[in-house]
Amino acid sequence: MKFYHFLIALLLGANLSWSQGNKYTYSLTLIDSTQTLRGTAELTFFNSSKLSLDTIYLHLPPRSLEHKKSFLHRQLAEFQKIDAFYAKKEERGFITVEQLAIGSLQLPVCEKCEFVALPLSAALNGGDSVKVTFDFEIKLGSSEFNGVGYDGQMYRIIDWLPNFPTLDSAGFKLYPITFQRDIFPANNQYKVDFSLPADMIVASNATLTTSNELARLDSLKELPFKKPSPEPGLKKLNYTHTGTNLQFFASRDLFVFPMKNGGSFYVLNQDLYFPSVVDITNSEIDVFLRNQIGENTEERFDLILIPEKNGEYQSDNLLTIETPKDLFRFSSELCHARAEMIFRYKMLPNGFKDPWIARGIPYFYKYHFINENFPDKKWLPLSNSLLGKIFALDQFDYSYQNQFLYLYLARQNLDQPMSAPVDSLSRLNYEAIAQAKVYMALSHLREFVTPYNFGRSMRRFYLNHKGEATANNLKSSFHYYSNKPVNWFFVDWVPTTGTYDYRLVKTEYCPTISTATVTNTGTLTLPYSLTGMKDGKPVLTQWYGGHTGKKSVQMYHADYDEVILNYPGRVPEYSQRNNTYYNRALFPRMEPLSLPFYYSFEDPKHSQLYWTPTINFNAYDKVLIGASLDNSSLVQKSFEYIIGPEYSTGTGKLTGYSSFIYNILPRKSNLFHQIRVGVFGRYYHYNEDLTYLRLSPAINFYFKKPYPTSSILQNLRFRVVNLDRELPNNFSEPANQVGNSSFSVFNATYKYEETNIFNPYTIQGDFYWGDQFSRLGIEGDFRWMLPNKKWLIWRNYAGYFFTNKFAANGITNNYYSLGLSGTRDFLFDYQFFGRSDSSGIWSQQTFVTEGGFKSQTNAYSDNWMISTNVVVPIWSVFGVFADAGLVDNTDKLYYDFGVRIALVTDFLEIYFPLMNQDQNFLNTPAYYKSIRFVLDIDQSNIINRLRRGYY
Repeated sequence: MKFYHFLIALLLGANLSWSQGNKYTYSLTLIDSTQTLRGTAELTFFNSSKLSLDTIYLHLPPRSLEHKKSFLHRQLAEFQKIDAFYAKKEERGFITVEQLAIGSLQLPVCEKCEFVALPLSAALNGGDSVKVTFDFEIKLGSSEFNGVGYDGQMYRIIDWLPNFPTLDSAGFKLYPITFQRDIFPANNQYKVDFSLPADMIVASNATLTTSNELARLDSLKELPFKKPSPEPGLKKLNYTHTGTNLQFFASRDLFVFPMKNGGSFYVLNQDLYFPSVVDITNSEIDVFLRNQIGENTEERFDLILIPEKNGEYQSDNLLTIETPKDLFRFSSELCHARAEMIFRYKMLPNGFKDPWIARGIPYFYKYHFINENFPDKKWLPLSNSLLGKIFALDQFDYSYQNQFLYLYLARQNLDQPMSAPVDSLSRLNYEAIAQAKVYMALSHLREFVTPYNFGRSMRRFYLNHKGEATANNLKSSFHYYSNKPVNWFFVDWVPTTGTYDYRLVKTEYCPTISTATVTNTGTLTLPYSLTGMKDGKPVLTQWYGGHTGKKSVQMYHADYDEVILNYPGRVPEYSQRNNTYYNRALFPRMEPLSLPFYYSFEDPKHSQLYWTPTINFNAYDKVLIGASLDNSSLVQKSFEYIIGPEYSTGTGKLTGYSSFIYNILPRKSNLFHQIRVGVFGRYYHYNEDLTYLRLSPAINFYFKKPYPTSSILQNLRFRVVNLDRELPNNFSEPANQVGNSSFSVFNATYKYEETNIFNPYTIQGDFYWGDQFSRLGIEGDFRWMLPNKKWLIWRNYAGYFFTNKFAANGITNNYYSLGLSGTRDFLFDYQFFGRSDSSGIWSQQTFVTEGGFKSQTNAYSDNWMISTNVVVPIWSVFGVFADAGLVDNTDKLYYDFGVRIALVTDFLEIYFPLMNQDQNFLNTPAYYKSIRFVLDIDQSNIINRLRRGYY
């Protein structure tokens, strides 16, 4: 240890550390014909901690796509992305490492490790270094999976070379490659010799030092801008770099333009106008960043536009943006990229552990830039058109999407803390929490401490904590400049999922004083603001430190016609529908009524009643014309209702449906994340001139996942179904043979669902109890994804009657019997378009329930039933099916098999039976009558399928 190191540590009482980074020397050759990168590496690892190390680690990024059990593949599976898993090894890419040595010691390299453990012959103490040498070859796969590889026009080598993981005082951070490319970067020294086809242009975050190539690039930048001319052979380029990562983009089709900041602008499609737009936009962003965090933001950097960007990444000197659709997209994405360059790649936060800092802060500046430079920009397309006004799309500014994303999950009790690490965040929470909620929370903090002090604090954070961008250092920066307490943000808000929500109860105006009564309806005690408004414009804003329960606070006495809590609303508040109080005699707390067409987003400024013209159909009501009236926006509310009157053109009668639901979010429960209590009703015709009325109170318990990224879903439902059916006037059979015209049945259903896309399965148990019967059914649906990306499905069912008064009285094949070829649906759960039809197209509609047979067997059970069903996909939408089962009497085995066409699996399928235990269907007359089909248009089933992989 050098004496001055010891002296500094002694005087400061600090842990000893060194700032020297690792040294990387690569000699690379790009083989265009095989899309291969060959290299020799000489890597020097420097122990910058005070730990004594007996093992160091080498990170091989290509292994994250090469091996299917990697963290990246697990993430892709969670996101329901399967292309990489089924791609060939050459399409995914891979790496081979040969002759790895530490000094004279040769070490083996494991074949499937993303991180290779390298044992040392002697302990490596703090301040010491060791050199690792090896040869390697990287097959560059397709860039479609995570943005790295070859896209048919450009090679993208993005942080893909072998390197050492970051070491801190706690040890090595073995953070794998993620889909969002969340890293814990460190400053290192790079030297690269890169040989590649002579006619290629290279964009890199490293500094090119080859003089003839620099001259060549300068000539290409001169008007008229030129493309590289074809040249034979290879050229050798030399790069040096001191920074966080290493990226190369190489293509024969790149144009290069000069930028006023001294950098270069690379693009695949020539546009003589666009380079000037780059400089103008970049100057605007310079002004914005300088106003936000002070000087030292007008740095040189290069910029490249690419047609498609998979994954999220930038670097310390080269910014990468997907080719924008318009100037707004370009401006906002460039601002975002520059903020990432500053706060992520220069300040070096732990992006894996603290994505709210690494991702959230740049995201905040992106939307803050939009608010300042594009204040009238709306979020949704067509907002300013007549169509936009009809759909109420014009009510939402561009940043509202952050509030929507947060509330969408928080209102289902599925949100996570802002401080959650990357490997614990669900896909949608990564955007809704680590980015969207952080943007709103920082906006709230900015207004609380004042924009001036917020800017000074962020500037101090930027200037004083490069290389150590931690939450504690960010907090200390705010403590330094804020004259208000900020622990509520860092201690109470960031690490929790507590709700922030205040309600403005009333305001009172006296001759000399004005007061407001505010109730804290959330679980967190955080600051809030009250803004007095006059003619729609803010007059004065006051901040209050927060409180529990109800409290009256004094406001500055002024002429207000309304008071708004937390204006202008860019804050992750659980509900802003109770934040306004109007100075009027009638309905002072009621927002103006809005009647948006169809569904829209929750608008805190209006009381919304959605209306939607509807068209429905069944074989007896024929075309149903009606309207849906409801309060159910795309964000869940505590109380939701829907009323849907419909006119039956077939009968001339009024029919319809309705539901009333109350959502309970037990935030302190370790068992449930949501409980839904509701009453559901329907009134339609189930046969010619025969109606049914169905009323069903129900309670549904949604279990918490074992952990947020778990693919397990569970729910338990209890309900009572009351059904009242009209019977024909000439009905002569005993009423109990069809289950009576009116009855009530209790039903309990437990569903356990594994949603892993490669091997999903569902296990469901249903118990029914009525005055005439009680029965239990258990269903297991198991699926395996085949290389053709279709599921092999194996379904099993067992049903048993505990009591059956009909069977005891000799009445078989009754209304409650189990069906081998599908359900009788005595509770009217499924949408059969012709549920009473015995012939015609609608009689051939089925659902794979109970016995699950695809052909019509006319076999029913009054005691017990077991069945098994197999579906094998063959090619495209075509496959085969086979079913087998026993019903009551074990003397007869039922079976069938045939051809299946699955246009949309589980929702639109057609079955062509070929043979069963009794007949060859192809030899029967009118074969088309044997064909059956599934048509499921239940909205809840569709949503449940689409949501998988997001939350």
